[in-house]
Amino acid sequence: MKARFSAIISASLLVFVLSFVPITVLAQETENNTPTTTTQQTTSTDEEPLDPVKLKERLTKRKTDLKTRIDATKQARLKSRCKASQGNLSSIRGRIKGLETSRSNVYENLVNRLTKLNDKLKEKGVNTAELESQITQLNSLIETFNTDLAAYKEAVGDMAGMDCASDPTAFQASLDAARTARAKTAEDAKAIRSYLTDTIKPTLKVLKSQVEQKTEDTSGETE
Repeated sequence: MKARFSAIISASLLVFVLSFVPITVLAQETENNTPTTTTQQTTSTDEEPLDPVKLKERLTKRKTDLKTRIDATKQARLKSRCKASQGNLSSIRGRIKGLETSRSNVYENLVNRLTKLNDKLKEKGVNTAELESQITQLNSLIETFNTDLAAYKEAVGDMAGMDCASDPTAFQASLDAARTARAKTAEDAKAIRSYLTDTIKPTLKVLKSQVEQKTEDTSGETE
């Protein structure tokens, strides 16, 4: 039993080491995916067409929420350049979609492994209240990440699909919203990594020690 559960928890600790790599890359990717006003070769995506009514509502709300104001000179500059800038957004949308997939796989696998480990330890009489609480908090951090990544994806998608020349203020508001959401997403990924390193990983080490001690005590009683 001692060897078995030590192996289970050791495997869980290994999962954390392996999971740090994609999480770190994820943060770096989101930091590098800020929309710019330069033209690049585009890549195709499978995004669904935008609902024009909902698009207009979102653009209006962004302008109001962010209190976006641009002078006549900047409006003229955006009108002349935004169409070319939209060509850059297709590749960015493709990278965001890739991040969604990779992030989903990493986080889902991580939470599933922790939950299964928690259940196995409980079956053997180990107190896992602290780990359960930490899994709940981890899920909350992941949900925040998902929300901010979705906002980033939506803002970039709106920039790509709108008539930017007819409403440069809305284009600027969406650009600002995309940059803000991108920064939040990067911070969210870092927060998840820190929580895994500084909180959950030490708890797993403590649980491993408890399992080993519990097994030693049981073995001593049967000798």
